[in-house]
Amino acid sequence: MKLPHPRLLAVLSFALVATATTGFTPNAHSAPHKRHFSTWHLRTPVESSVTEQKAASKTVKSPPAAKTSASERSTTRSPRKPAVSRKQGYPLTGANRNSLTVRTTAYTHTESDHISYANKNAIGTTLQYGTVRSAAADWSVFPVGTRFQIEGDPCTYVIDDYGSALTGTRTIDLYKPSMRSMNQWGVRHVKIRIVQWGSYEKSLAILKHRSRYWHVRAMVQDLLAKVSIAAAY
Repeated sequence: MKLPHPRLLAVLSFALVATATTGFTPNAHSAPHKRHFSTWHLRTPVESSVTEQKAASKTVKSPPAAKTSASERSTTRSPRKPAVSRKQGYPLTGANRNSLTVRTTAYTHTESDHISYANKNAIGTTLQYGTVRSAAADWSVFPVGTRFQIEGDPCTYVIDDYGSALTGTRTIDLYKPSMRSMNQWGVRHVKIRIVQWGSYEKSLAILKHRSRYWHVRAMVQDLLAKVSIAAAY
């Protein structure tokens, strides 16, 4: 029997000793002809156990909680209510509430659309033309009983009438006793000063029984909204 070469025996002995002391094993995923090995397989059993203990001892951090948005943190706030006169229920619009520039027209009791009412206004009294004069407007804008003066005119006007053409506008229709004076006025933009605001509640009380007309229904709807705001105070 031929004995192995002495050098081959020495190499095999060294390999057996290295395997027993270091846990050295060839990389199973490497091709047989490759002479290098993965460094992972060169770790000793003691090093491997320590590494596994460290990995097991690590706690998994949970992802940070989602931040609450500012809108979620803030509580729902009720919208700011407009300043309202307790007496009249008119939403205030600043220091110049009583000084306005408005569009004005004129009408007379002999017009075709007013002739059926003769010289009566919407509250059943006679149309006025003297130191106090009648005027018509949308009562949800200028409520019945509103008194004002036109700049440069010493007379006082009072809102005691309304008309379909005025609904949804800020136009004020001034009463004139004749067609001639009505035509002379025409259309003018004037500055007015509110002497006294009328009552939305009184306007609503008069109009709610006349809601068969579309323009009256429109005014009633706006008046209901304004009266409810005033009632909140």
